[in-house]
Amino acid sequence: PLTQWGCAAVQAAAHKLAKKSPSAQGVRSSPYLRARQTAEIVSEVLNLPLLPESAELVPSGDS
Repeated sequence: PLTQWGCAAVQAAAHKLAKKSPSAQGVRSSPYLRARQTAEIVSEVLNLPLLPESAELVPSGDS
C-alpha cells in the first residue's frame, strides 16, 4: 500500500496538475493496489470520476 509519504506526494502532484486545468474525463488505473490508491487520490483532488480498472495497464509480463 501507499505510505503516508506516498499519499502526501500524490496529493501534492494532483494539486499541481489541477492548476494546469487538465481536460480529463476520469481517472483509470491498473489493478495494482498502489495504482488504485493513487488513482483514488487523484480522482478526489481533481473531482473526476474513478473509472473501472484496466488490466491493459498492467505492464507486459506482469500478471
